[in-house]
Amino acid sequence: MSSVKSFLELNPWALVLSLATLPGLGFPISPLLVLFGVVLPPLYGMPSTLALAYIAQGLCTTWSYALARGPMHSLLKKYILRARSLPEMTENNTIRLGLFLRLTPGIPYALQNIILGIMGMRMRPYLVVSIPLTSLWTTSFIITGGAIFEGQFGWALGGIVFIITLMLAIHIWRRKNTEYVG
Repeated sequence: MSSVKSFLELNPWALVLSLATLPGLGFPISPLLVLFGVVLPPLYGMPSTLALAYIAQGLCTTWSYALARGPMHSLLKKYILRARSLPEMTENNTIRLGLFLRLTPGIPYALQNIILGIMGMRMRPYLVVSIPLTSLWTTSFIITGGAIFEGQFGWALGGIVFIITLMLAIHIWRRKNTEYVG
C-alpha cells in the first residue's frame, strides 16, 4: 500500500483520472474513494479533496450515462435485455427509479448508470438525481476510509455515524416510497 500511496502522492492526477474513468468501466468505486481519503487530504485539505472527488465522479457519471443513452444504447439493450421489453416510463417514474438505484447500497455504480441510460432517463434529471446522491456516499467513504487508515479515530467515528445516519434515512425513505416505479 505504501508504494501505491507514494506514487499517488507524487501523481495525484492519476487518482483523479482513475475516479473519472474506472468506475464507469465497472471497477469498484469504494477503494478509489478510500484512496482519495488517504492520499489527498494531507496534500490539499478535506474540502478540496471532496471537491476534486465530486468533479471526477461527476465526469464519470456523465460520460458513462452518455454512452449508455447514446452510441451504446441499442447494443446494451440487445445484450442486457435480450428479448425482454422495457415498461413505458414516465419522467416521474424514471426519477423515482433513479432515486431508488442511487439510494440502494450494493448496486454497482456502472450498472446504475447503464440502467438509467437504457430506461430513458433524460440527462438533466439524471444529473440532478445522481450527483447529489453519489456525493453523499463519496463524502462518507472519503472521510471514513481516510480517517481509519490514518488513525484519526474521531474523524472515523464521525464518518461511521454519517454512514449509519445516511443508511437509516434511506431505509425510512424507501419504506415510505414503496410504490411501483415501472
